[in-house]
Amino acid sequence: MRLARAWPFGALLAMLVVSIAVNIATSKDPNFTGGDAPDYLATAYHLAHHHVYARDATGSEPQPGIGREPGYPVFLAALMRLDPGLGAFTPECASDAGKCDLSRFYGASVANLVLVELSGVLLFLLAFKVTGNRGSGLVAAAYTLLNFHMNRFWQDPVSDRLAMFLVVVMMLTLSYAWGTRRTGRWSLFAAALAALTLTKAAFLPYSILLGTCATITLFVRRTDIKISPRVLGTIMFVYALVVGGWLMRNFVASGELRITDNRAGIVLSTREVLDHMTPTQYAASFVYWTRGPGPGLARRLFAPEVIAPFGLDTPDGFFELGQGGYNQRVEALIKAESTGFFDASAKIDHEVLRSILAHPLAYVATTLPVLYRGIWIDEFALVGIPALIFASWYAWRRREILRFVLMSVGIYNELFHALISLNIPRYQITAMPSVAVAAAITFALLARRFSRNDGDFGHAATAQGIAMAGRAADAVAARAPLAPPIVGGAQAHTAR
Repeated sequence: MRLARAWPFGALLAMLVVSIAVNIATSKDPNFTGGDAPDYLATAYHLAHHHVYARDATGSEPQPGIGREPGYPVFLAALMRLDPGLGAFTPECASDAGKCDLSRFYGASVANLVLVELSGVLLFLLAFKVTGNRGSGLVAAAYTLLNFHMNRFWQDPVSDRLAMFLVVVMMLTLSYAWGTRRTGRWSLFAAALAALTLTKAAFLPYSILLGTCATITLFVRRTDIKISPRVLGTIMFVYALVVGGWLMRNFVASGELRITDNRAGIVLSTREVLDHMTPTQYAASFVYWTRGPGPGLARRLFAPEVIAPFGLDTPDGFFELGQGGYNQRVEALIKAESTGFFDASAKIDHEVLRSILAHPLAYVATTLPVLYRGIWIDEFALVGIPALIFASWYAWRRREILRFVLMSVGIYNELFHALISLNIPRYQITAMPSVAVAAAITFALLARRFSRNDGDFGHAATAQGIAMAGRAADAVAARAPLAPPIVGGAQAHTAR
């Protein structure tokens, strides 16, 4: 009995060791000078050294401003205070790597790897919480810890790993608050959701949608979901206090009520350019955006002029036209009308939106390959995406609302980025916790089915070295439903 209880933790520890070893062995040099990293690092530097939020690429003290979401810069700033090597970073290092010994700044990379490993551990707890099956917990943990393709850029100082960790924390706090009216637990959930929003602003619409559905459930539709007005009010108050407080800070600093600087228009512009793909490019996109052999195969099947625009560094490619073209239009409008940056950006944003609305069929059609592109962040996409679809459908059909909400995080992430961006695969890192939990739920359902149809399933699986997971599933499935009642009824009244 002791072995039966202890083996999952030994297996989890082994996964952690393998994950750390492989990630370190296959890691590349951190990218401190390209992409989003310089903005995050410069902002963190000013927070740590000047106690000012700004992303100016200079070591001198700047005026307060707005930039990217504050979550990751605050995290980096805390690391800079703790790690002398990282604390020696200056914004000039990001503009000219030759000025600095970048090996001193690996503390940010190590912190990202720790976040990956912690995400795996918490997913083990989450999957066990919602299935009652330790084997399923190991499936969810393995989905993250051994997903080496997803984790391959862990060393870069950008916000993706922190965002994934916060998604897991948000889902875990929700699962522990569900079915209770303990405002303390719900406050933790609201705080986690707010922290996630301030790390990835893409979760602001999700938070509003979630709050709207909860409000409708409370005041309009009668269901067995026990939502207390006091609980809902607590969630909204905590979330509004954190996110609203940041909005007001940005309003004071810039006169703009926004979470970040002008990112939405640029992102939407890069999505709009795809509406102008030719039919041949449309067909080529499915090939080119397939992980692994896709780009090489596309080059063999299609002419160079068809494939060239898909490159992120191509001067006249979709990415450069979307981002660079947007910036050029804003700058031209500022000069032509002598207007401010935000006013000019708002006008260009409306032009981009009107262009999308003018070609609705093209927009809908191009959403499919863009959605397809994003799934390839996942090493196990051919298993995980069907599991996400199946687990979501199963939860909805059986009115297992907690599970459906957990799945909704991934579904929203997959669809949202396909609708408003180029959906570069790393954007889907925050969908992966839902996919991992979906794989765990699917595993538990299959284990339950096999345990009913084959009494020797647990013994056979044990003999093969994987069955301690199946054995745990059998023990739970044979004696009880797959999971305790998710919502409503007596459970909603017993855990307060």
